[in-house]
Amino acid sequence: RRNAAARAIMQEEPDLIEAGDPYRFAWAALDAGQQLGIPVAAFYHSNLDALIDHKITRAVRPAVRRYLHHLYSQYDTVFAASHWSIDTLRNIGLSNVVLQPLGVDCELFHPRRRDEKWRAEVGFKDSDVVLLYAGRFAPEKNLDQLAAAVAQLGAPYVLAAIGDGPRPPSGARVRILPYQAQSLQLARALASADVFVHAGDQETFGLAPLEALACGTPAIVRARGGLRDLIDGHAAVGVEPDGCNAFAETIREVAPHASTLRDAARRRACEFDADRAFSQLLHRYTAMRCAPRFGAAGTNEQRYAA
Repeated sequence: RRNAAARAIMQEEPDLIEAGDPYRFAWAALDAGQQLGIPVAAFYHSNLDALIDHKITRAVRPAVRRYLHHLYSQYDTVFAASHWSIDTLRNIGLSNVVLQPLGVDCELFHPRRRDEKWRAEVGFKDSDVVLLYAGRFAPEKNLDQLAAAVAQLGAPYVLAAIGDGPRPPSGARVRILPYQAQSLQLARALASADVFVHAGDQETFGLAPLEALACGTPAIVRARGGLRDLIDGHAAVGVEPDGCNAFAETIREVAPHASTLRDAARRRACEFDADRAFSQLLHRYTAMRCAPRFGAAGTNEQRYAA
């Protein structure tokens, strides 16, 4: 399959290859790049090191780090979306890493998507304080903490969770909503909630909270991993301690002022506008095409700086 994937890539005759997969296709991308003599970049999207805590014994962590170093050291550059991800990669001995934040479509995700009818459609009252999570229902998202926080807060707080997966939140004040493939409908939900909440502690960036902020909805997130790059202490608030108590307390402090934070949330998101992010990435692609292959003098931060 690796050989077949490499052949498929080569048939496209690319000028540059970017791999977002750290498994078989990552090796196929390297094979194709070597055969074609073109630059190959990786984008570090999956926090394999931290996922070990949830899915595999920690005893294999050194082996995972050796694998990541062996793989990514062969790339011309490795893009990472947050300072935390950059630090993670540098801590395993990589020097070919470049900070490249993701971006949000600020026209699609916009406060004008707010629709007062949304609450009634999903079964909430006008008086409810709607906390919204959107994403995978996975162990590392710690959705049980959000459900426990809402149970602790009681009325009028409710939690709406949009998504799918093996670990959905549950509780009397929790409503599960189906995965939303339509971006406009997702934006409508994000804009119509009072506060976006995210308790994940292994995010390499945090695109869902950023989309909520772009919709003018303040966000309360775990102050861990890549989510820290979004926190401004105003419209995007971080929760340092682990557990539901800290989340409940922060929600209690922020939610009553949510409507006054909408403009600030929007401004924060627009700092990560997709047009700006894509322009920077394309500039770096162009620089990679013109630069000597990996191993030449100078760090990648210097060679591919925007």
